[in-house]
Amino acid sequence: MSQGKYQGKRLSATDVTRLHAAGERDFRGAVLRGCNFRGADLSGADLSGANLARADLSYAKLTDAKLAGAILQDVNLAGADLSNADLSKASLKDADLTEARLTEAKMPRAELSGADFSGANLHGAFLFEAKLIGANLWQADLSETNLTHA
Repeated sequence: MSQGKYQGKRLSATDVTRLHAAGERDFRGAVLRGCNFRGADLSGADLSGANLARADLSYAKLTDAKLAGAILQDVNLAGADLSNADLSKASLKDADLTEARLTEAKMPRAELSGADFSGANLHGAFLFEAKLIGANLWQADLSETNLTHA
């Protein structure tokens, strides 16, 4: 994976949302740990390899976002829209994904241990070889979800 111009740089939620609104999409490898993106529109953003641990992304719009290899441990994604997002090999350990929309999301080999997917929509999601130890899938929509070797 090639590096982005924000690789290893600490950015604020204000910086990212302002740059995103101006058309910037490449935030690969940025350090966004603990940032508050509640309700932000980050659709189409490339956050591959970014550190978003403990960030608040509740109700954020992350449709078509690239989060491959991102660190999303203990992140709040409750009610977020991650439709068609790429979360390949991302770490979402202990993440809150209650009521999140993950339709057609790609999560092969993702670390999802302890994540809460209560009421989440995972219709058509791809979770090939995902780690789901201790994950809560209560009332989640798993129709047409690929859970092969998960």
